[in-house]
Amino acid sequence: MAQSRVSTLLVEADRRIPGSIDAVQRTIAPAADTQSDGAADPGASDVLDDLAEAALRTGGEVIVLEPARMPSRTGAAAVFRY
Repeated sequence: MAQSRVSTLLVEADRRIPGSIDAVQRTIAPAADTQSDGAADPGASDVLDDLAEAALRTGGEVIVLEPARMPSRTGAAAVFRY
């Protein structure tokens, strides 16, 4: 997203990846705080949401797909402009 190359971003429906994106460093920081059962804080930032927002800000399209239709197991996939 940092180079505005994503034309279409595919994200998996109902999937959360707790963490945030550092646009300056171009890295993903996983959420540090988890609950005692290992689940992430529901109020924590979500990497997939951040990716979708970045794609939309740069003129990209975001498509939400059911897990069975996703072309990857990561929760996200992209088609680049060039």
